[in-house]
Amino acid sequence: MKRLILFGALCLPAFLAGCIHNDLPYPVVTINIEAIEAEGLDGAAQINAAQQTVILPLLETTDIRNVHITSVTLTEGGQSSVAFPGTFDLRTPLYTTLSLYQEYGWSIAATQTIERYFRVKKQVGAAEIDPANRTATAYVSRSTDLQNVPVKELKLGPAGITTYSPEIEGTTSFETVRLVDVTAHGRTEQWRLRVVPTDVTVRITQCDAWARIAWLAADGLSDTEMGFVYRRKGDTEWLAVPDVEIEGGTFRAKLAGLDPETTYELKAFSDTDLSNMREFTTEAAPQLPNAGFETWSTDRSDILYPYAADTPLAEQFWGSGNPGSMTLKKLVTTNEKDPRPGSEGQYCAQLKSQYVAFLGVGKFAAGNLFSGHYAETKGTDGIVNFSQPFTSRPVALHGWVKYNRGKMDYIKGSPMGM
Repeated sequence: MKRLILFGALCLPAFLAGCIHNDLPYPVVTINIEAIEAEGLDGAAQINAAQQTVILPLLETTDIRNVHITSVTLTEGGQSSVAFPGTFDLRTPLYTTLSLYQEYGWSIAATQTIERYFRVKKQVGAAEIDPANRTATAYVSRSTDLQNVPVKELKLGPAGITTYSPEIEGTTSFETVRLVDVTAHGRTEQWRLRVVPTDVTVRITQCDAWARIAWLAADGLSDTEMGFVYRRKGDTEWLAVPDVEIEGGTFRAKLAGLDPETTYELKAFSDTDLSNMREFTTEAAPQLPNAGFETWSTDRSDILYPYAADTPLAEQFWGSGNPGSMTLKKLVTTNEKDPRPGSEGQYCAQLKSQYVAFLGVGKFAAGNLFSGHYAETKGTDGIVNFSQPFTSRPVALHGWVKYNRGKMDYIKGSPMGM
């Protein structure tokens, strides 16, 4: 009997040990790419931790098929499924899994812009460049002799490292498509060059009208005088648009001094040829709501707001930190009877920097006014939703500011002398 009892006593701990499980969860540690360096970058890498992506902007002379990533810094303790440093083909994104206790999928992609152009004499507008199909098409007037179209400029690859065979500059005959071998980074691509006659010698390609300016662009016949003329609709006199910028067969200009909510007529010209007339209407130039800061209101908590008491939330254009500072019994933004001399108003908005405290709890706060809404207070910090919808596009925002210098009596987290 004693032997049986002893045997049972010896087996029980072994049985219990086999039933113990580790039910403690692993800690959640988010692993990110904190920094990345590579050769041939055109600026800093763009790291987006929320989307778990990296964008590497490459110089046009960098070989996108052989991008040398020299270093990758991960969150402490993290590991990558892809070994770095290394050389990678970034024509498509590089995917890697970062891990410690959990796994996170990241992508590393590259962007690269290669300037390409094909310019011939008496060209209409800019050439159409199609890198995917390796074609470049220039347009000339219908009267052009295709046996005599001198090439002025050609660039289809990275600057300084691209060669062409045969040498195309100086070529004049384009009765048929011309083939040219373009070589860079030890690889050769065959491009097709075309010159196509067109009946259109001048045309407006852009007319983007704001409240007081319009951005203009057009195609014309290179090596000719090109520009724009405009007039207010209903007027008889055409006015020249100044400061026209010309590049080959394209030209553009900024037309300033326009009136808001007004219709104008526009033409582009190339020598004696005129484009079709285009009408455009400028946008409105509305005054900002309560721009003179004449309207204010308070609520039951004595919080002062820069809008009327019955203003719907969607129309409350201005916000301030007053809802936060009033938790400490002070206003940092107030309405004062100190209007700009010569104005018709009675009030201004006074933004006063001060130490705000209540019962020994406080902080230094700057008076403030912003477009948006004060959302909430967390501790002694204010959470703000900035910006308001505004459909018009102003060139500038003008206002009047009066500055009164005060005495600095607060430093290093507490009022001086405390």
